[in-house]
Amino acid sequence: KTKTINSNVAGLKLSALAKAVRSGGKMSAGATAGTTGVFTRTMAQSGQKAIDTAISILNGYRGDIGSTQNQVESAIRNLTTQATNIKNAESTIRDVDYAQESANFNKLNIISQAGSYAISQANAVQQNVLKLLQ
Repeated sequence: KTKTINSNVAGLKLSALAKAVRSGGKMSAGATAGTTGVFTRTMAQSGQKAIDTAISILNGYRGDIGSTQNQVESAIRNLTTQATNIKNAESTIRDVDYAQESANFNKLNIISQAGSYAISQANAVQQNVLKLLQ
C-alpha cells in the first residue's frame, strides 16, 4: 500500500482534492472538499476547455521545438557542405600549385640543358680552332 503521494496540485486547481485526501474525506466527481455532488455538463465542458487549452499550448511548444530542430539540421547541412567545399578548394589549389611548379621545373631544365649545349658547342669550336693552329 502507498501511504503518501507527493504532487504539485496548486497549479492544477486541485487544492480542494488535496485537502480532502489529506483529511481522509471522500469526494465524488466534480464535488468540492467536504461536499458531495454529481458530475454536471458544465463541469465536463470546463474540464474539456482546460484540456483543449493545454493541448493548444503543447502544440505551440511542439511547433517551436520542430522549428528549432529544422534550423539546427539546416545549419548542420550548410556547415557540412561548406567543409566539403573548403576541402575541395584546398585540393584544387594544391593540384594547381603542383602543376605550375612542374611546368616551371621543366622550363628551367630545358633552359639549363640548352645553356650546357651552347657551352659545349663553344668549347668544341675552341677545340677545333686549337687543332687548326697546331
